[in-house]
Amino acid sequence: RPGAGWLEAIHPDDRERCLGFQARHGDQRQAFSLDYRLRRQDGEYRWFRDTATPRYDSQGRFVGYIDQLIDITDRVEAEREQRELSRKLMLAKQAAEAANVAKSAFLANMSHEIRTPMNAVIGLSQRLLDDDLTPRQGDYLAKIHHSAAALLGLLNDILDYSRIEAGQLRSEALPLRLDTLLTDTLALFGPRAEEKQLALTCDRDPEVPTDLVGDPLRLRQVINNLVGNALKF
Repeated sequence: RPGAGWLEAIHPDDRERCLGFQARHGDQRQAFSLDYRLRRQDGEYRWFRDTATPRYDSQGRFVGYIDQLIDITDRVEAEREQRELSRKLMLAKQAAEAANVAKSAFLANMSHEIRTPMNAVIGLSQRLLDDDLTPRQGDYLAKIHHSAAALLGLLNDILDYSRIEAGQLRSEALPLRLDTLLTDTLALFGPRAEEKQLALTCDRDPEVPTDLVGDPLRLRQVINNLVGNALKF
């Protein structure tokens, strides 16, 4: 191995590490390898893998090492770029997770805040429907009531997204009347159908039972989405 010339050619940041490694392993007279930067004649530092193999004479006496230097600069730079890419991906993943947490918290808070006045609209409109009203007033108020209920369902949908991300979404098993859900859907989408000059009617097969057990909110979501998409497209 070259002496002072080799040492001077080593990158200053690698010099102490190389000397320490050589001091620990050189006297053991065993093969070893070490990666470090060497300065070329043009002044550029390149990464090399220095593989040292012990050499013995014909009498079996140790006479030194044979070094083999392989330029590994391209591989070192590729590994560095891969580590940097992994670091950036990890930071982006952490930022996305933090954004999802903030979004879920916002959706949950907003849905709760809006549901309070919406429940008041539904409750007051229901009380007004129990009063003496003209047919036109009753029709308008019923549509207001059903629309408010549909909007409350939409707010529940928004809350569901935050529950899904938190893994807390649960389906319920409650008594429900299918005819009531279908009537509510007709009342909700009837005005939109009239605007498009479409006939929106409900024809339920008599063999389909009207008293069921299930999740009325989820079933209402499915029916409303199907009818809403039908009217839209």
